[in-house]
Amino acid sequence: MLCCAFAGVLVFLNHGVSAPGEAGDNCTVWIPYTGDAMCAVIIKGELCFMIDTGSYADRDLLASFIEKQGIDHIDMLVISHSHADHFGGYPVLRGIKVDRVYISPCRDPENSFYQDCLEFFSSSGSEVLTAPVGESVEYGELTFTFLGPLGEYEDINDMSVVVRLSYGAVSVLFPGDMTGAEANDIIDSPAILSSDVFVASHHGSAADGANSYLLLREVMPSYVVISDAGKHSSHGYPHEVLLSRLKDLGCEVHRTDQEGDICFVLNGTQVIFR
Repeated sequence: MLCCAFAGVLVFLNHGVSAPGEAGDNCTVWIPYTGDAMCAVIIKGELCFMIDTGSYADRDLLASFIEKQGIDHIDMLVISHSHADHFGGYPVLRGIKVDRVYISPCRDPENSFYQDCLEFFSSSGSEVLTAPVGESVEYGELTFTFLGPLGEYEDINDMSVVVRLSYGAVSVLFPGDMTGAEANDIIDSPAILSSDVFVASHHGSAADGANSYLLLREVMPSYVVISDAGKHSSHGYPHEVLLSRLKDLGCEVHRTDQEGDICFVLNGTQVIFR
């Protein structure tokens, strides 16, 4: 394992996007039900962001959500890593302008489906960039801080791009499929992990150090969202061990397999689940 030092001072990249006006001050975060997969959509005024695109098998679920929300432009897309349940739904974005795509430092050259995905965005005019780990990107009042990966890991899950969204005094942590190795390095770094909402890593797995007590105590979330397919999950997610940990910590848990599309609002001072 080759570990890189976390940048001591975060570099802020302001893309000059003005804060939206008439749509109000709320930032709405969706974790749409995309089967045994992961996707998040963040909307604030005219700004729209996406983290992962779900799977190819259940791409119709994402397509339906996008149509319902009337999404025709994405300012920034983050593809956390090269597992198909996190990027495979990308064909539904055909015809949708995606300005910028951030990807993991691991380009996984032997994964032809992933390479097709990257080529799709490049040929569509998107700017495809390696995630700026240790830096933050600002869009108006929203700040996306890229916390990992901090090294090169054998497990592709641990090459997940980890993103912390902050808006005013509230924040959300999106860890991709991060397991123990990546999490431990981020915990040991100067990164701020505490977040009001934690989107559980690896669909609610407790294997290989994922969603450990150590990590959860650093994040200390009030709310945890689990994106999975419940009884239809091919790996039995979420694991009961994790659910027990969350109960011990007093977290309010929301699951896409039980609730369908999950929506919560950040108003700068608090989180409100719809």
